Amino acid sequence: MWNGSTLTAVYPKVLLSILRDAKVASPRGLATFEVIGESISLDNSTARTLFYPDRKLHLAFACVEALWNLSGQTTVEELTHYVPRMAQFSDDGTHLRSCYGARMFGGARHVVGGNRTNQLLNVARLLTHDPETRQAVVMFRYPQDAGVQTKDAICGTHIQFLIRENKLHAIFSIRSNDLWLGMPYDVFTFSIIQQCLADALCLQPGRFIWQAGSLHLYVGDNQFAPNEIKLHRIINSGYQDDRLNVLAGFPRQGAVPYPEGMTITFAELSEEGAATNVIRIQQCALLYYEMLVSLRKRVEHATFAETLGHIHYMQRSLFRGSVDDWPLGGGTFWRDLVTPVFLHWLIKAAKRDDPETFNDENKREYIVGKCGHAVCGGMPDPWWAALCNLAGWYWQPTRSR
Repeated sequence: MWNGSTLTAVYPKVLLSILRDAKVASPRGLATFEVIGESISLDNSTARTLFYPDRKLHLAFACVEALWNLSGQTTVEELTHYVPRMAQFSDDGTHLRSCYGARMFGGARHVVGGNRTNQLLNVARLLTHDPETRQAVVMFRYPQDAGVQTKDAICGTHIQFLIRENKLHAIFSIRSNDLWLGMPYDVFTFSIIQQCLADALCLQPGRFIWQAGSLHLYVGDNQFAPNEIKLHRIINSGYQDDRLNVLAGFPRQGAVPYPEGMTITFAELSEEGAATNVIRIQQCALLYYEMLVSLRKRVEHATFAETLGHIHYMQRSLFRGSVDDWPLGGGTFWRDLVTPVFLHWLIKAAKRDDPETFNDENKREYIVGKCGHAVCGGMPDPWWAALCNLAGWYWQPTRSR
């Protein structure tokens, strides 16, 4: 097991391990370097954001995917607006089988069968009734998934939650994970789920443990194979701790919007109170997801000024700070989660207005900073800069050397 305080700190160690110790395996005829039974442990589960210019994390997509899961979605359309190749994993052109949120909340029956049990709600009740239970498990892989011919065989099998020392720890298990493409997004999504459940239980999130049956990198001419030079640059990067921790705590806690000044402890929380908080999180996620979908359609071909106007309208509508009109009051968690999406939209609009700007590094930097200034107000300064860096890296021309 690889231990570290942040995903960015652990990632080079895991890359080095797979390049040094892996064996060749070729399931479905696709060559991979593979290690079996690998795991990582993040002491700070909120330091979940991978931060390397040579592995350009699409943070806007990561945030949309997290909302997609938290709101129990199954349709692929919205995800393809951020990562078009997601469409190739749908069997019917409409749905994904690996709809983790829908499976967790019992809404995947029309896609994969199964029942309508809200597993996360039951887990919240169980942990409130018996805080030291070892039975708080959400199952993602159903018996009917075995042997199904599909483009989207679900990879994650289950996630277990444990309360120890007044913190909620999570252990996520996955049968198969691509270290380059999938793992950074899986860690982001499932540590977000851990944080949401911690909020529902009035606890702090603890360690996040990720364990893979098969951890691999595609090799050769495969479209998913990473550039070897980039791999070695990450391994030898030597980022310092202050930079690694820059996005620790993103997004902030606040998935359950309590009235201002109101504090509830885990000891005071009833089973029904915990269940109600889980339902509130689902409702908030659905609200924000649907608003993002609606707004994305409006800004898809809009100018920079029009896009900014739409974003400011949404911010005024959702971020009023009043929980009397809950869930419109939201919380810092939801504000943080949608901000990278706003930033992504603004940069796309700026590029549409003046495509040549993005061929000039200095101009591109200025535009990214201008976009960040427009939507990142109220965030800690280090986050403001880090979000702009991530967005700027993503929009840089791809370099192979």
